[in-house]
Amino acid sequence: MCARDQPGGEAAMPAETFVYYVEFRAARNGVYGHTYIAYGQIKGSGSPAIAQYADIHPNGGFLKMVLGHFIPIAAETEPVEETLQREVIRAYRRTLSAEEYQALMATLARVRARCRWWHVFVYNCNDFVAEIARAVGLRTPTTLMRPYEFIPALHRLNEAARAAAPEHAPPASPPQPEPVHIDPAPA
Repeated sequence: MCARDQPGGEAAMPAETFVYYVEFRAARNGVYGHTYIAYGQIKGSGSPAIAQYADIHPNGGFLKMVLGHFIPIAAETEPVEETLQREVIRAYRRTLSAEEYQALMATLARVRARCRWWHVFVYNCNDFVAEIARAVGLRTPTTLMRPYEFIPALHRLNEAARAAAPEHAPPASPPQPEPVHIDPAPA
């Protein structure tokens, strides 16, 4: 009999266990799109318990972004609300061990502490996401592709590597939830 079925008893609630995660996202934003990360903790049920966000984008809006095709533009690593409200076209979530999460946090702190410049060919949002992905042990594709293409390539590269790993080897991290894949991508 359940505790709640017993007279005067309360249902026993299991303590929530937290797992860390990082989710690499491509959001709808003009021709290129925009990549950023969501990170934090997920509950044992798989739903985010805590979510934080980071990206790199040029200061000054559209005009500065256009100038960033020619010269480096001062950038920020805190997403603006407008970014977080954009439709997520592609996403790839990985659960992380405590050590991997600490590596993510240390890398993010280093990126935020450095003087950061955004340039479409030198250091853009894909480069930022790739830097975070490498910090947690992932392989990364070339960053010179549209974000709409970059996130699926990141997913394929790392899930193919996991699938090819010998079955007798222990997993590098806890089992992963199914990646989020949203279609269709803009033409």
